Amino acid sequence: MADNKLICTRCGARIAGVTRGDYGLGDWGFPVEVMGIELVRCSAGGNQDPVSLDLEELISAMTKGLASSPTPLSDCEAWFPPKFPARSAG
Repeated sequence: MADNKLICTRCGARIAGVTRGDYGLGDWGFPVEVMGIELVRCSAGGNQDPVSLDLEELISAMTKGLASSPTPLSDCEAWFPPKFPARSAG
């Protein structure tokens, strides 16, 4: 799939190739890294974007991670997702 060329969303170059890698969602407000997904990586500027991101699957994985945490939820974690069931600290 490395032969597949797409347009870079940042610089518009047609030299962006599709590869597999890890993508951090820090710019989206989540301290999460999605691993092993398809990325459009621009060789001109180094920009990378996910080809497609299954948000429903991502939210499900984040919810399971929060639910299995041995520590009480922080204020930031408590709001996510909106239908997250209440947990007690003990």
